Amino acid sequence: MMPTTETKLSAALASHQAGDLREAERLYREILDDDPNHSDALHLSGVAAHQGGDHATAVRLIGRAIGINDRIADFHSNIAEAHRAQGGLGDAINHGRRAVDLDPDHADAHNNLGLALAATGEIAEAETHYRRALTSRPDHAKSHNNLGILLKGAGKLDEAVSHYRLALAVAPKYADAHSNLGNALWMQGHHDDAFWHYRRALDIEPGNAQAMVNVGAALKETGRVPESTAYYRRAIRAQPNCADAHYNLGVNLADGGDAEQAIASYRHAVAADPVHVKAHKNLSVSLLSIGEFAAGFDEWEWRWREPDTWQRTFDIPVWDGAPLTGKTLLVWGEQGVGDEIMLASILPEVIDAAGRVVVECDGRLVPLFARSFPNATFITRDDPPDERLRDSTIDLQCAAGGLCRWLRREPAQFAGPRAYLTADPARVAEVRARYDGQAPGVKVGIAWRSTPRRANIENVLFKAAKSSSLGEWAPVLTQSGATFVNLQYGDCAADLAEAEQMFGVRIIDDDAIDQIASLEDFAAQIAALDLVIATSNTTVHMAGALGQEVWTLLAKVPDWRWQRDRGDSLWYPNMDLLRQTTAADWDDVMARAGTQLAARVGAG
Repeated sequence: MMPTTETKLSAALASHQAGDLREAERLYREILDDDPNHSDALHLSGVAAHQGGDHATAVRLIGRAIGINDRIADFHSNIAEAHRAQGGLGDAINHGRRAVDLDPDHADAHNNLGLALAATGEIAEAETHYRRALTSRPDHAKSHNNLGILLKGAGKLDEAVSHYRLALAVAPKYADAHSNLGNALWMQGHHDDAFWHYRRALDIEPGNAQAMVNVGAALKETGRVPESTAYYRRAIRAQPNCADAHYNLGVNLADGGDAEQAIASYRHAVAADPVHVKAHKNLSVSLLSIGEFAAGFDEWEWRWREPDTWQRTFDIPVWDGAPLTGKTLLVWGEQGVGDEIMLASILPEVIDAAGRVVVECDGRLVPLFARSFPNATFITRDDPPDERLRDSTIDLQCAAGGLCRWLRREPAQFAGPRAYLTADPARVAEVRARYDGQAPGVKVGIAWRSTPRRANIENVLFKAAKSSSLGEWAPVLTQSGATFVNLQYGDCAADLAEAEQMFGVRIIDDDAIDQIASLEDFAAQIAALDLVIATSNTTVHMAGALGQEVWTLLAKVPDWRWQRDRGDSLWYPNMDLLRQTTAADWDDVMARAGTQLAARVGAG
């Protein structure tokens, strides 16, 4: 007797559940050859395709099943997963919602919907669905694991650890839960326990790429970068489409100064996971660092999808680069004061092109910007926003950095005036007279460190790489004929006292000027000087924008805005860039700065 369709389906399911996808798919095809509209075979064949990595086929097959019967929650739940896997988050969410509408107690459907929502940044709603899955099935290990991921991301490490442990209580061989638990324990400082769980994950699944990525990340944090890189490469060999492995390898390559290879890794990451926000963001940074501005600024738009990125929300259409003639454009500042100053270099073009320009910025910049750009309106950034920004006559809006996407797509578009900011002339004269009265010689302003705005480890480490200690400035501070003025913001009395003791030089510390509280005074102070020498911080942006001669001292792998290998800056025509030749070693930079200063002082 020939086997019945039901017999074939049972055999196919048995093979499927045993992990023999090839045999299962063969049997599903036999069923579909006889009955092309067998919805269960279509659905299960699609599930097998998804599990085998062919998400497009999965969407096609399960979509046919839904076309035959759209009231089966499993169909919608599984097509949602296939859509999510290939980056179709909107479709994933729509089908996920349909699944839970059809079966409110469907734990897998709630979990899959939560995954899609989390990928779009809808964290609160994702958490709701994970918890709803656990209400239906308290032993749903995947929902415990995924809820743990959200809680860890929110800094709720104790709760995250609890859910990872609940997942492992249900499924002791759940490798991803071991790996994720290791991550949370690492963040709590329990490094030995974390490594135990990483090793356990790899014991269970020797080819578990995510566990290898986690080991690599832990090794990097302890400074063992070559070993970290080796684990990322091992993860890629095990799973060539592991987006996190490609992303983390890209970070290591970029940190080592290999931007081209980093770009290749980031592109592999976004090919594997089209919505990998960090990979897109870091791809933009690496592209910008090598002067690929058009592609770089397009990718830079992904910064808005990072969870901790501050963003204004106005009910105004976003400018898309179309002509601005007769239009009123709202430009709102983003990032730090230095970024706002740098990006203000684009304002003259926008002001010339638009009918009217309104700029929301840090309140400390308003008087300086208003003097420098008298044909625009400047409004202090506040929360909630100033009511004038709700004016119905404003046609379009754009973040300050978003202007780059349309107006800085190639190097030639950076050409601009030597100075675009104007300090208060009376204040400048007053400050200059005060310094001339204290000491003769060329007046040189100095700043030597950068202070992070947010105390996350990545930001702190990056700022540390940009900073020097004043004790490393001997070749500069021992030059005769120069009078040095402190431009370093923050408390630096101890640094100044140490420098005076070490080098016998008194650095003017003007207590009449607070570089943080009054940017008007800071601008006047810099404009009163002959030269500024500083590491990459707000000081060099202010000096560059004012048209002062400025030498910026850069780390071996600096911020993207300084590109690579250039001795000049696209943003500031009056700036020289002095770069480290060896990472974390300022000696060569300071020696060159000292030689350059000797020539500058000698020239008068």
